[in-house]
Amino acid sequence: MGKRQNYKQMQDKAVQAILDHTPVNPQYIVHLDIPDGKRHIWQVDTFTVSQEESKTDKLRALISYYGHKYERPLRYVDPGTYKRLSCRDEVIMSNTPNEVADHMPLIEAVEANPSTEQRILLNGLGLGLVVEMLHKTGKVKHVTVNELSQYVIELVEPHYKRKYGEWLQVNHSDAFGFKPPSGLKYDAVWHDIWSDITSDNLKDMKKLHAHYSRYALWQDSWCHDTCIFLSRYRSYYYR
Repeated sequence: MGKRQNYKQMQDKAVQAILDHTPVNPQYIVHLDIPDGKRHIWQVDTFTVSQEESKTDKLRALISYYGHKYERPLRYVDPGTYKRLSCRDEVIMSNTPNEVADHMPLIEAVEANPSTEQRILLNGLGLGLVVEMLHKTGKVKHVTVNELSQYVIELVEPHYKRKYGEWLQVNHSDAFGFKPPSGLKYDAVWHDIWSDITSDNLKDMKKLHAHYSRYALWQDSWCHDTCIFLSRYRSYYYR
């Protein structure tokens, strides 16, 4: 029940922020300098959302909220210039403030840990947004990433390896079958292998959490609480 209350509070707060024209929280602004590029069906590109486009998107979000209260995540894009990762022209990930906020449970867990020598495991490389967010904390010694798509690795990994060197390791690996080196336990494991927010993700989340329970001091999944809440409605939503 607590998670559902948190979800409702988050939705209500987002609506009030739109109505009050509240500026974007600076912690949800993460600039990415990864270059645009393409590998097979995967692409990284830059896009800009104007003030007018943002107003329209927020109006759509409000209409959706009042018409389907709590049944769908409240998603909108603030004005700005962003990066996105797409597959066959479907957006898989971006660094818009809404998406940055999705990953804050991990960052908050890292910040709450007093250690400055943390080892983190990410399932899903995506745009490299979480890698960038983790580096900014200054509390992480090493990040390991499992990524299933070789094309995503070829497109995204070189940029971050040039920036961060041995601090980052990217494996071409399936999250469901990965086993860390013997005796290694990660301070945090973050699962982000889905492109859509849907209660259907919960089955995979349960499997991943069970598999990594022995390897993680803390773990969670992208939009986990939202998916739990949406299971009441069997709702489906794109990033």
